[in-house]
Order: sequence, then structure tokens, then C-alpha cells
Amino acid sequence: MTMSLFADPTTAINNIQHVAINLVAIAGGYIIGGQFVKHFAIFLCRSITKKVPPRPVAKLIGVVGGILVAILVALLVFGNGLGIGIGSPSGDGTGTTNTGTQPLNPYKGAPSDEKSDPKAVEPVVKDKEEKPAPLTERVIVLGDNDVFNRYYRVEGRTGRMNLEELGTHLRERMLDTKRPLTGVTILVYKNSAYTAAQRLEGWATKQKLDVELPSLGEQRIPE
Repeated sequence: MTMSLFADPTTAINNIQHVAINLVAIAGGYIIGGQFVKHFAIFLCRSITKKVPPRPVAKLIGVVGGILVAILVALLVFGNGLGIGIGSPSGDGTGTTNTGTQPLNPYKGAPSDEKSDPKAVEPVVKDKEEKPAPLTERVIVLGDNDVFNRYYRVEGRTGRMNLEELGTHLRERMLDTKRPLTGVTILVYKNSAYTAAQRLEGWATKQKLDVELPSLGEQRIPE
């Protein structure tokens, strides 16, 4: 017999009222039933033996009859008589017993269908965007025999440039939003103009570009 009177304040009050009404019904069954059985027994005795039974006997019959009627009423108001049937007043009064195999839901009075140990869902973490690899421009420093001071040529191209033209080209590469220019590799050969190489190095340093001067030994400017 399971009684959860204090699961919820409102439910508890309703349950107490329900139990009180049931107890009053049982008491009424005892009183009314006892009187009915006693008078019915007296009526039978008069009909059969033409005599009235002694008062103690009639009283005992009334008490026994009242108890039997009270038990019958209790079975009716409390279902099968095994559970108090605590719940809403409109319930069937059968009560619910937890077997201990599942957690009891206090609001429904039945084992919960929820899993006791659900697997945690790991959040999906998006991969960080990879930064583009550093991009450098390889510039060949040419000889000092050009009257227009065009001492520079971008590797892979054929046109000669002066420092101003080369600077415009490199700035455009620096402003590229996808792969901005981050450095300059200055290729100084045996027959290159060294002063031109120094000016390019100074300009790149002011632009905060990474400057690399690889050693080319005795190599000469490629055609």
C-alpha cells in the first residue's frame, strides 16, 4: 500500500478530503447497516418464533451486521481494499505501487519512461579557418646599365621596372584580400646593381615586409 500524500500541496489536500469522505461513508455504513441488520433479525425472529430476541443478542447482531456492512463499504470506496488510492478525487481508488525497478513520477504516479542515463551530445565544433600561407614576391635586381633606372624585374616576368613602378606593383599585391603579400625575396647576382638592391631593401622594410636576401654566390643574372 503506497500513500504519497505530500507529493504536491494541492494534490495532498484533495487526497485528505477524499480519504475523509471515504471514512465518513464507512462510519455511516456501520451505523445504518448495524441498525438495519438488527431490526431485520428482530423481524425474522418474530415471523418464525413469534418471540422477540433478547436485547443483548439483538445488540450483538447489530454490531456484527454493522461491521460487515462497513467492510463492504470500505471495499467499494477503496477499490480492492489493498491500496488507499491516493490521487485525485475522481480517480478509481486502486492506488499504484512502485516495484523499485523504475523511478516513480510524482505527477503521474507511474514509472517514468525517461532514460536515467542519456548519452551527452557532444557539441559540433567547426574547424577554424586556416590562414593563408605567407606570400612573397621574388624580385631580380638587374645591372646598372639602364638609363631609366629600371633595375628590377619580377621573377617570371619580362618587363623591367624602376623602384616606383615596382612599389606600385607590390602595394597592389599587399592589398589582396585573399592572399596579401607579406614579404620580398631580393635576388642579388654577381652583376646586379648593389645600390639598387639596397634601395629596394630599405623601401620594403618601411612597408613592413619581410625581406629575404638569399646567397647566390657567383651566379649571374638569368636571361
